Amino acid sequence: MRRFSAFCGLAAMVLVLLVALGTRNLATVSARTPGNLVLAGVPLVQGCPLGPAFTFCNQSAGVLPPAPFTIKALSDLSGVSVSLGAVPGLSGNFAPGDFTMASNSCTGSLAAGASCTLAINFTPTMPGLRAATVAVTDSAGDKLAFNIEGTNSTLSFLPPPPIVCSPPVPPGTAFAFCTAALGTTSTAETFTLASTAAVSGLNLSLAAIPGLTSEFDVSQPDFAIESTTCGAALGASSSCNVSVAFTPKTAGLRAAALTATDSQDDRIVAYVAGSTTAGLVVLLSNSGNFMSCLPSTGFQFCNEPSGGTTGTIAYTVENSSGTQVTGLTITPPVPTTPPTQPPPTPSNFTVLSTTCTPTLAAGASCTLNVAFTPQATGLLQGPVEVSDAQGDLAAVNLAGVGDDYTLSLANSQPTEMTIEQGQLATFKAQAAADSVFGANGEMVMFACPNAMPVFSTCAFAPCPVNMMANAATTFNVLIATSSKTITAPPVSNPCQATAASSNLTRQPVGVLYLAPKTAGQGEASGLRATTGRVLFLALLSAGAMSMMALGSIARRRKRLLLAFTALVFVGCHHSSATTAETPTGVYPLTITGNALDANGNALNAARSLSFTLNVITGK
Repeated sequence: MRRFSAFCGLAAMVLVLLVALGTRNLATVSARTPGNLVLAGVPLVQGCPLGPAFTFCNQSAGVLPPAPFTIKALSDLSGVSVSLGAVPGLSGNFAPGDFTMASNSCTGSLAAGASCTLAINFTPTMPGLRAATVAVTDSAGDKLAFNIEGTNSTLSFLPPPPIVCSPPVPPGTAFAFCTAALGTTSTAETFTLASTAAVSGLNLSLAAIPGLTSEFDVSQPDFAIESTTCGAALGASSSCNVSVAFTPKTAGLRAAALTATDSQDDRIVAYVAGSTTAGLVVLLSNSGNFMSCLPSTGFQFCNEPSGGTTGTIAYTVENSSGTQVTGLTITPPVPTTPPTQPPPTPSNFTVLSTTCTPTLAAGASCTLNVAFTPQATGLLQGPVEVSDAQGDLAAVNLAGVGDDYTLSLANSQPTEMTIEQGQLATFKAQAAADSVFGANGEMVMFACPNAMPVFSTCAFAPCPVNMMANAATTFNVLIATSSKTITAPPVSNPCQATAASSNLTRQPVGVLYLAPKTAGQGEASGLRATTGRVLFLALLSAGAMSMMALGSIARRRKRLLLAFTALVFVGCHHSSATTAETPTGVYPLTITGNALDANGNALNAARSLSFTLNVITGK
């Protein structure tokens, strides 16, 4: 027993040394909670394409003016600097020069509450989608990062300047015409169509915007191309004008896509929208949480995995008719508990709650709390409409980007593993992201199976997993069992805690959950702590903390560290006391991976992974 204790003491020293070597010179893990730098404002660009990040209008180099971003300091800062780099997982879409800083006041010191401005030009160096991360840092280690993107295309639309309307028109994703009465025609607004190469077969058209088909009637179009200088061909580095007028034929919010195509398969789109005069108006109540994510052009929802639910954004419904309205109806309807039968078809945008009642007094207002609930991936658009029995109709167009991630076992990992009682099972797995998930710093937090074998524990390494767009990230699922002489360590599992109550930057990466003993199983006295168990827990905690560094350690060192930890796990965790053992049997297990944004806020979307553990009698 003395020799064994001496071995364990030596093992502890070696493990601590390995941990020290493995973590030395590693970069500090970036903060996952809002720091002292926040994004206080983004440019308003109407009519241009939308995307999963702030999206510049499609263009060739230098066509549009620079876009200003406002950064705010929450405390006194020094050493503030700005850099542009590739989005993780999208390095093929970045080259130096795609985006350049036209001006930058975010340098040096910044007082608490003060703001600075970045003005960024989109100057694409290569065809197709270009993307970059803007990183603002200071000497204290604070970091604010957000993504920008744009497409280098042969054809590009330059929208007109935003119109000053009275009453003001709420900003949105489309170029907004002033409110007009049914049948009246607005002043035409001019879009400039430019081409970097000579094109032929040029064609202009107006059609419905995907997701907003109810706001466009092909038989009674609300928008018309009033005049154009564009002919069938357009020379290289030349442009022409397209003038569009708004003549509402239907009450409510109207929208259309102005599209230019040519015989060379080039295509460019601009969005236009307008409203009729009505007794109801829908206005944005707040600007969204810029500290949580950067919205795309004109909308505030974070990118969200399909099937998930974002936090809500509040919209105000005002009765400006001058008289009381009745029969107020919201589309899509607010979900009820229990749901109506048959249940309504899930929509991409859901009014989760409202203060609106069927009757709204003159001059009164109420609130709609809207969440993005994507049913698919990619850019999704849709309206929320409010109407009344008097014929008033108001709506707001919404947009968001759905993304996705999956959990799977590694290619070489069998779905079933057999171990003896008291042994450790390691399932090798991976979390894979699509072209969007992870690009804004999204993570995956794991939860152990609900139906664990008794007297067993569950661990993940690492946890959470930092994701990259278009990439798979590996992680391990460890299931430890108990025998008559080996006890699975009773360590709590912060990975099952909600992100709101956890400091994700300070959690151990390997975390464990002890399946509770049920009545009639094991010894009456339960699990008793011993000196050997305490030593084992100390060793395991050190090993778990070292897992944070595995992403930066060479493969050979990873294997050595993991193998040694496993050796300590099975070799040092012996006790002369008899303990309860994990019953033999076949156990189907399912873990859950929950999506988090870059700040650790839950995205309310989960993916699962199933495998089987076969526990046999120990020797």
